[in-house]
Amino acid sequence: MNLFVHSFKGLREDGLLVFTEKILNRVRGGSSSPKAVYIKDPVKLRRWDELKGVYKGQRAFLIGNGPSLNRTPLHLLQDEFTLCLNRFNLMFERLAWRPTMYMCVDERVAEDNASEINELVPMVRYAFFPDIHPSGIDFRKFINYADNVYWLSLNWGGFYQDLPHVGLGGTVANTALQVLCFMGFSPIYLVGVDMDYKDHKTAIKHDQRNWTSTSDDDPSHFDPRYFGKGRKYHRPGPKEYGLPSLQRGKEITDQLGIQVLNAGVGGLLEAFPRVEFRSLFSQSYEEELQMLLYAVDKEARGSSLEEAFPNFRIVETSTDWDPENSVIITSLQLAVKLIPKVIFTHVPYGPISDRYLFVKRTTTKEDQ
Repeated sequence: MNLFVHSFKGLREDGLLVFTEKILNRVRGGSSSPKAVYIKDPVKLRRWDELKGVYKGQRAFLIGNGPSLNRTPLHLLQDEFTLCLNRFNLMFERLAWRPTMYMCVDERVAEDNASEINELVPMVRYAFFPDIHPSGIDFRKFINYADNVYWLSLNWGGFYQDLPHVGLGGTVANTALQVLCFMGFSPIYLVGVDMDYKDHKTAIKHDQRNWTSTSDDDPSHFDPRYFGKGRKYHRPGPKEYGLPSLQRGKEITDQLGIQVLNAGVGGLLEAFPRVEFRSLFSQSYEEELQMLLYAVDKEARGSSLEEAFPNFRIVETSTDWDPENSVIITSLQLAVKLIPKVIFTHVPYGPISDRYLFVKRTTTKEDQ
């Protein structure tokens, strides 16, 4: 009965053509069960055994890609265990650190961005991908093998403790949480897992689920280029699938005695208790400033943004913005509004004490 209901839901959402293609992909994969097609290599399975509980009692940050990241001082995560997702690499230009772990489980996103994912994998300690997606897509055809790549046996839903078996449940955050729990992390802080998606009005909707962007105007992530021009992705379904899956994750992590907290700003995710992000760190303003400055310029020094960049200009309203200015300082409130418009010409750094720094790019979108 569950199989019938799931199949009917897939047919209704994807349409007959896409649904039929999925069935054919599963058949080509050699089995209708993702568990059955997982590589039964004892060495690979032993590597998963070695990960179990290896970071017991240490804290980690699961970083989503919601717009709230622009309100979050991510430079403070410099010495933390972090797991990032999908196209978080767009944030790298704003940070001096690289994440500990990376994950991508969406077959459409992974295949479309395979080249940049393969460049990212050597930068992290662990990278997680499904070997064969439940849709039948084989990730091993476009994701390179590497010593730090761990293959997942992905199911459509569920919250598993016997990794490499994991559940998707409509959001990669659900899968990532299972991996962090398996590795023993606690507490686990969610950041940028907003689950508050806006309709991407300029995207081409091939069917209910498969979309392609036509402009760099993604409204649902920290950067308008995230699912920008030409990018292929699946329509997010946070309310229908993601939120219930994470609620179930909360029930299981409570049973396991694993503390999971939402350190994000705003958003729809209320399953986990909230905590203020900045309260998790003990750095003084001076220490935090140096962390931010190091991301901008390793030689930058100063007791304030103004001292570090004497050629700065203060911008107080959107109409005051001048793209010719090389260094601009704004309020956090204004920066959040400006980033989707000016990130093509200026790299944003912050926030720090409710302020933002924008530094002009040496190469702009128009020059490329």
